[in-house]
Amino acid sequence: RNRIVSSVLAPEHPTAMHRRPPPVGSAAISPRTPYHARRRYHSYVLAVAAVATAYLPAPPVVALVLPAGPLSALRRARLDRTAASAPRLSAAPDPVGGPSPVLRENADALRHMSRLSLAPMMEYTDRHLRHVVRLMSRRTLLYTEMAPAGALAYEMNALRTHDGAEGPYDDYAIRRFLSQAREGEGHEHPGNVLQLGGSCPVQLGEASALASNAPKDSAGRPLYRYSALNLNCGCPSEKVAGKGSFGAALMSDPQKVRELCAAMHEGSDRSTPVTVKCRIGTDAMHGGDARPSDSAMLSGLCRFLEEVASGGLVTDFQVHARLAVLGKSYSPTQNRNVPPLRYDVVRRAAERYPELTLHLNGGVNSLFEAREALDDGLLGGVMVGRSLAADPWGWACADRVLYGDADPPPVRSRWDLLEKYGAHADAEEEYWGAEKIRRRVLKPIQALFAGERFTKRYRIALDEIGGRPKAVRLGKAQEDGRPLSEMILEAAAACLDEEVLRSSPEEGLERATAAAEAGVLGGRTGAVR
Repeated sequence: RNRIVSSVLAPEHPTAMHRRPPPVGSAAISPRTPYHARRRYHSYVLAVAAVATAYLPAPPVVALVLPAGPLSALRRARLDRTAASAPRLSAAPDPVGGPSPVLRENADALRHMSRLSLAPMMEYTDRHLRHVVRLMSRRTLLYTEMAPAGALAYEMNALRTHDGAEGPYDDYAIRRFLSQAREGEGHEHPGNVLQLGGSCPVQLGEASALASNAPKDSAGRPLYRYSALNLNCGCPSEKVAGKGSFGAALMSDPQKVRELCAAMHEGSDRSTPVTVKCRIGTDAMHGGDARPSDSAMLSGLCRFLEEVASGGLVTDFQVHARLAVLGKSYSPTQNRNVPPLRYDVVRRAAERYPELTLHLNGGVNSLFEAREALDDGLLGGVMVGRSLAADPWGWACADRVLYGDADPPPVRSRWDLLEKYGAHADAEEEYWGAEKIRRRVLKPIQALFAGERFTKRYRIALDEIGGRPKAVRLGKAQEDGRPLSEMILEAAAACLDEEVLRSSPEEGLERATAAAEAGVLGGRTGAVR
């Protein structure tokens, strides 16, 4: 009897994870076993175990472990019914004791806050822009700009070996890539994701460990906390996908992507969900063809999704609906504009894999377009980048329009937002110094009044404020002892109309809705003013 059960649990198959028969009651497959092999294996276990229980005088109890892979609800229910029909089959407990409370909390945040996501963009989605977006929306999922795994792994190793003999550790790089606004109103967590870039499992594991074990500041508070980790498989730039051999270049090796995601999950002590941002494919996946057919792109994307999801860890994918052209020396700007958008490829993939959550990225320029993209229920969310950075106030009613929240927005007006953002600006300048940080702090609020009268005058005023510390150092201007928050409010009051400063998000939504219904926007639903 034991020999039969052992043969069931360790089939002689090229995808089996154990070369020798394992002990009775243990499974011969793991989350790393390919998806199609696990499907055959489940059927094999159920069939042979049923035969064993029917013919042996003292039937054994088979511990059946179904890895948490990308099985649809229908197939999962079918497997459960099949297992239940054999009275002597019993399900084994989770060998790792189930998900931790932290992992469960992070997964819930990821699930309930992903209908709208701020896309990761280098030099844009730093902690200052993320703070502005969080002040306007409680539920928008915030992605960081890509953090290099190699740099974070170096910092993690340096922290471990630092003995304090040479004074406190210099945490500039950690704060540069990982730190967030201080606890309180506008804090990013929950609902924020750290994007990592790299192709080395060891470095990604170390970077994930640093992201999940934040150093503390002088007051004993963690410098940051993230709800999820994201692997960059979509950046087409030469530095990343060319010389760096990661980003979009990883789409040609989905098995490696699966291994990298596993390393990230292990590095975070299995406490943080892992997601993947990718394109619908690359020209390298289609023999250098920069304009493959829709069916070819769908096939390539589905192979990538299925292989990565077969590890049982990744179920969320943020898919940019453009091909990444790597073989023609395209610049990142050209890769954002030249390849056509193929929304239908993403939708057909979402329809084919309902057990996965696919988010649409690329070409969504307004709140109304985002709502329209989500109307059919196929997609799990929409990821928006440059249109949100270019007009943040246009998305101030996202919680109401996309999530159905009845509560009013967190800020009453753009003046209210500037007042709250001023506290963040003063804290940043106090820590880093005016000359080092001021321009970065002012950058995300320069577009806050996009499309309004005298907005150019307001941007010029902010630019003058940003250059003042350097002018003082060079002796070209006098020291201004006022806090940065006061200077921001003074510039807004001097340059913009009172009506614009005090108008509420709901008023802007009503005007934009009326204009869209009347066709004033020329067939396109513009940003909410």
